[in-house]
Amino acid sequence: MGYPEGRPPVRFARYTGQERGAAREALRSEPPDILLTNYMILELLLTRSEDRALVRAAQGLRFLVFDELHTYRGRQGADVAMLIRRCRHALGNTLGARAASGGGVVCIGTSATMASGGGSDEQRREVAEVSQALFGVDFTPEQVIGETLERATPETDPADPAIRNAIREAVVSDGELPPDYESFRAHPLASWIESTFGVREEADGGKLVRRTPRRIGGEGEAIGRNHGGPRGGRPPSAASELAALVGAEPERCAEVLRRWLLRGSGLYRSESSRFSIFAFR
Repeated sequence: MGYPEGRPPVRFARYTGQERGAAREALRSEPPDILLTNYMILELLLTRSEDRALVRAAQGLRFLVFDELHTYRGRQGADVAMLIRRCRHALGNTLGARAASGGGVVCIGTSATMASGGGSDEQRREVAEVSQALFGVDFTPEQVIGETLERATPETDPADPAIRNAIREAVVSDGELPPDYESFRAHPLASWIESTFGVREEADGGKLVRRTPRRIGGEGEAIGRNHGGPRGGRPPSAASELAALVGAEPERCAEVLRRWLLRGSGLYRSESSRFSIFAFR
């Protein structure tokens, strides 16, 4: 089935500094439904006489989308914020984000690193404030869509003697690592690694969020294990914590963690899956 050749229901095209001559004329003569560009070319589109056809075609624009929103800060952020206001004015849509059903342009921003401190509610408030300043329209925390995480391994309790013994055996033995996806993800040590490096539950509501990046091993391991506390306020390394759990040397634990992390990062649910067991930042 599909669509007739050259007649898709939605057409898109790229217009950046790379397009020349005939490619630009083709865009001007037959503007696409979706135009992919950057803020520098967008400013030129609003000012160059040869691009007026594209501006006329964009009258009644429904969606204005900026990717990598976190990169627009400082002076550049102020310049882009003014450009967005000029763009909305030039295209005849100044009603803003709340007017999606009434004909106004809907402003959308995407970013993976807008806010990292505090809980989910605090992060949404911060993102809404930044978005409101950049786009010049009202945003509420409820309009901010964050990521939804799920565990790759079953959650286990390291305080359970059977779980602890299984983790200890994996650390002190020189045996082979679990050979496939299912046996690896089901192992208690894989679960401990994901809980230590990957995800945790927020205190208010139990939502899964990413763990703060943490050292595998290094200076201060023995102090963290023998005295229960870090040096200089730094949290103990993961190897030190694992050593305290199973009664092994931190250096041995660090070696095992590296092996398991490397193995888990290369095991996927299926051949077509892009999700490995360990996909930590």
